[in-house]
Order: sequence, then structure tokens, then C-alpha cells
Amino acid sequence: MGDGTSAKVFLGSGVVLVPDDGFIFKTIEVGKKQDGKKIFDAISNEVTANFPFPIEQLAWGYLPLNAEKTQWLYFSGLRERIEGFVGETTDGVHILPCAAIGVFVAQPDETCALMCGSLASTIVNQKPASCISESEVSLSAPKFNQTVGTSEHRWMLQSAVLNNDGDCVCTLAEQGGSAQKTVTVPETVLWQADVRDKTLILKLKKQQKTARRADKGMKWALAALFITFICQTALWVGSFMLGQKQRECKRQAEVAKHVEGEEFLAQKMRAIVEQEMRPFELLGLLNSFRPDKIYFTSATIDNLHNATVEAVSESAMLVENYTKVLRNSGYFESVKVANVHASDQGTKFQLTCDFKEQKPSAFKTLEQ
Repeated sequence: MGDGTSAKVFLGSGVVLVPDDGFIFKTIEVGKKQDGKKIFDAISNEVTANFPFPIEQLAWGYLPLNAEKTQWLYFSGLRERIEGFVGETTDGVHILPCAAIGVFVAQPDETCALMCGSLASTIVNQKPASCISESEVSLSAPKFNQTVGTSEHRWMLQSAVLNNDGDCVCTLAEQGGSAQKTVTVPETVLWQADVRDKTLILKLKKQQKTARRADKGMKWALAALFITFICQTALWVGSFMLGQKQRECKRQAEVAKHVEGEEFLAQKMRAIVEQEMRPFELLGLLNSFRPDKIYFTSATIDNLHNATVEAVSESAMLVENYTKVLRNSGYFESVKVANVHASDQGTKFQLTCDFKEQKPSAFKTLEQ
């Protein structure tokens, strides 16, 4: 692997890349639908079997090479040497070989050179070149193998930044060209490819998961608090408006009660006045049509619109004319004459009139 102590480290936000020549790269095939624990155990066994150092002295990681996750790339190097590359770091960064990013940058059937600052990695058919032919390809100074890839690309890594979901977003520009592209390495792959101590990684993953839950819980709590505040404000406004309505209803009820009292008094007065004045009104109406030769001797008002009058006329002809005038006046439902007979005083007769019902105009209703 050579001496890499002079190699520089490419530092991104939350990601530290180290030279590929600090690692040995190999591939492994696994069955479909293998869970994460089985894959971890299988690769851990491969690392133990293929490297002549105790696994405690190794810095190693792995990542999938296809979407089905049946082919995996794993890599391992001496922990002491990797720590010499990296120096002091915090727990919040992932430490990966440059080729771990190159696998996501390269396309199938392509020879790809990835430059990360002063670091470089050669990827052939989406695998580090050392997996293809270690004798033909140098990882520290990548050269293209014209017989392997069908196309060639050189990319420069401009930035590698962790987003809010923990994924690594890499921005690349084509060397010698104008093309640019963005590649995202999922958070799960970052943890798998991280070469730090696996016990530490497990601890950091749990801490991150707890922190995210706490952050999400805080956001939900703030949202609930905000909604509660909005509801309380709405309740206060509703209570205030309801109080206003109740006070207005109370005031209106007092006014309505006063008006109803006045209406009730008016109806009582109207009934009394109608009872006392209606007979005089009816007699006055009969009298207005009465000829000079007819005289009333008595009158009886049995309700508000029926009147019976005893009268004397000079002749029966006058009685007939008077009756006709009353019938044609439009004020009566019916006009009847009875008991017509001659006497010493003249022709006596009885007149019964049924007046049409009319509302008196002396009083107004509540609406008026």
C-alpha cells in the first residue's frame, strides 16, 4: 500500500476522505434478502480471514455495489496508519476512503477517475481498480485502463456536505469539461463505509437516533403548543364575542319586554274602547242614512257588529227606501226588516243590521 503519511486528507462538512492506498479492496457475493446483521457478520468474517492482522487493529468498512445488495465491496487497512492520515477528528464526521465516493460517481461500463483535492481514485465498472487488476492500476496516481472501460471520465469533487437527513451530497465538476453533477450517498451507506471502530459507530448511531427523536419531539411539542395557543386565542375571542352577544340580547330583551308591555296595554285599551264606543259608532252609521220621516224608538247592540233597531216611519214606502239605501251602502253584511205594521204613531218596523267587521283606526299595532 506504500507510505501515505504525506498524503493530504480531503475534508468535507461531516466527511473525511483518506487515500485509497491505505486500504485493500475486495468484493463479496451474498444471497438475496440478507438482513443487515447477516451481511455485517459475513463481511466481518471475510475481513478476519483475508487480512493478516487482528480485526481490532484494522479500520474497515463496506458498501453495496448494486441495488439488489447481492454484491458488496469491503475494504480494510491498518488502524494506526489510517489515524495517521486523519489526525484529530470529532465524533461528528465519517471517515471513508476516496473510492467509497467514487463507486457512487462512476457509471457502469466506465473508467472513472475521481480527484478529491490531492487525493485520487480510479473506478472501473463501478469497482475500485485494485479489484480489477492491481498490477496495472496505481491507486495513488490513477491511470486509465483502455481495455476495461468503454468510456473515460475525470471528475473533481468540489464539496461533500451532510444534509439534514444525514446523507452526503457531493458536488462534482468534470475535469477539462463543463459538465457538473450531484451525487448523494445515503446515510446508511455512510455508516457502513465508515472505517472507525464499529463499537464507536454503533454508539454514535444510537446517539444520533436519540438526538433526532428529541429534535422531532421538540418540533412536535412546539407545534402542539402553537396549536394550543391558537385554540386558546380562538376560545377567548369566541367567549368575548359570546359575552357581547349575551349583553346585547339582554338589552334587547328589556326593550322588547317594554314594547310588549306597551302593545299589551294598547290592546287592552282598544278592547275597552271598542266595547264602549262601537255601539255609538254603529248607531251613528245607521243614523247617517236615516230619512227625516223615520225615528228610532229603541236600539240593541248584542255584539260588535250586530244591531237591532225599533223605529217608526210615516209610510211603508220610506221603510223600503231606507232599507235599500243601507244595503247599497257597503257597510253591512245584511239588512233585514221585520214586524212592519201600522199604528197610531205611523208604520212601526224592526231593523236588524249585520255590520261588516272593520278594524278601528284609532290604534296602531306593534309593527306600526
